[in-house]
Amino acid sequence: MARPGITYQDVAAAIDKIIASGENPTIKRVRDALGTGSPNTILTHLTTWRDAAPVKERKAPELPAELQSAITKELARQAAESRSEVEDQLKQTKAESKELAQLGESLELEVDDLRDKNQALTDENLKLLALSEERKQEVNKLTDGLRQERDSSESARLKLAQELNKVELLTSRVNELLAAALDKEKSLLKITSDKNKFELDWSVAKAKFEDAELQIKKLENDLANSLAQAKDRESELEKRIADQATRLETKLAEMETKKDSLIATIEAKNDSLIAAIGVAQFESGELKGRLAEIEKHLPVLPLPDNNKT
Repeated sequence: MARPGITYQDVAAAIDKIIASGENPTIKRVRDALGTGSPNTILTHLTTWRDAAPVKERKAPELPAELQSAITKELARQAAESRSEVEDQLKQTKAESKELAQLGESLELEVDDLRDKNQALTDENLKLLALSEERKQEVNKLTDGLRQERDSSESARLKLAQELNKVELLTSRVNELLAAALDKEKSLLKITSDKNKFELDWSVAKAKFEDAELQIKKLENDLANSLAQAKDRESELEKRIADQATRLETKLAEMETKKDSLIATIEAKNDSLIAAIGVAQFESGELKGRLAEIEKHLPVLPLPDNNKT
């Protein structure tokens, strides 16, 4: 009778306990939590649980919208190729692991069934061997009796012949069962070899899967480092902007001071010019008055007659 296997609910319950203890669920930890179970069956249920588990959304760092968009585009551009390759390898590894797990589980069931059948055949062979031994002893007894009564009874010879035929038939049957048992043993050895090969392939697939997980973690670390560097560059840029703003404010204050001084100078010169213009106008008036007085005292000269020859 085949051994009962663990269910998805058993594996899911064990995973919840492992996560509650702050650890990452793995095949070994799930098997240790259950205390039993085939690694292939656990891998199948663990893969199903991981595919069904929701992906946790990561909170983006609080950055300005324009800078965050530029950083996101740059990081997406840098990580696109490696992320795509890792995701493809991870999908392929998951598919291979799932196939290997299903194959291993099927092989284990076949091995258990063949082991049970082989045990049944062994028990039957033992029974047949015991029966054959009993028949042989009976044949020996009959042979001894027939030797003593060989010349006295034809019926005894016929009976002996019948018994011998039965023995031959039983011996033939025993030989057939032994041959079948040998064939089953060879099949079991081949299945064992296939199982060993599967375990080796599964180990390789597991190594690939773990390598893919390491690459994903490395990519996450690289992204975190890039974000930290971007944050540092942002802080430096903000500091430079603040310094530049301080310098501009200082220069603007200096220009305001120069403007006020220039306006004061221009106003002073304008006042001086207005005063000079007033003085000049006053002097011009005096000169006009003097000129008028001079013209009053000048004699009137006759105009020349141009008609005289």
